[in-house]
Amino acid sequence: MTQTNDISTEVGKSQKYVLNGSQLLTLACQQLETQVSLFEAGKILSACGLSDLNEYTPQQCDRFIEACTLIKQQGKTYQEIAIHFGVASSDDELIEKVHNLLGQVSSTQADLIRTALPKMAVEQLQEVKALFWRMTAKRLKKYVDSGQLEAEIRTASKSVLATSLGKYLGLLMPNSSPKKAKNLPG
Repeated sequence: MTQTNDISTEVGKSQKYVLNGSQLLTLACQQLETQVSLFEAGKILSACGLSDLNEYTPQQCDRFIEACTLIKQQGKTYQEIAIHFGVASSDDELIEKVHNLLGQVSSTQADLIRTALPKMAVEQLQEVKALFWRMTAKRLKKYVDSGQLEAEIRTASKSVLATSLGKYLGLLMPNSSPKKAKNLPG
């Protein structure tokens, strides 16, 4: 008998054995005749109110398999699974809980929050500043490494030299037709 058949037999109808996580996942895949990934299993465990345990009781196994069935065969969402098992609170209950938590904030805590906010803003600005300089340095390095900076410097220096040389030569060789000096009366 293979190990997967052993798991079916173990849980089967008697439900008297405790399973570890991999056995539970194997059993669910066997019973549903489909694959359940580890990621999906984690989300399903959470949706049906179970945590990641070393061992699962027969009742927990049944709960997990029922949740897998609802997801895989009936197309229910994780939210619907949570509501089905009474894990999720309604929106009104969640809003009420948030209001209660906010109401519990003391004036001392509010003052602490008010004093912490400017410090947090300064820290965030420092992070942005550091990120800006890192990005600028990275772009400058890329610009230098690509040879583009050197090419632009050469082009600019040739232009400056040509202009300077032209002016210098213009001073050495005045126009071939000298301007006549104006005759002063006298």
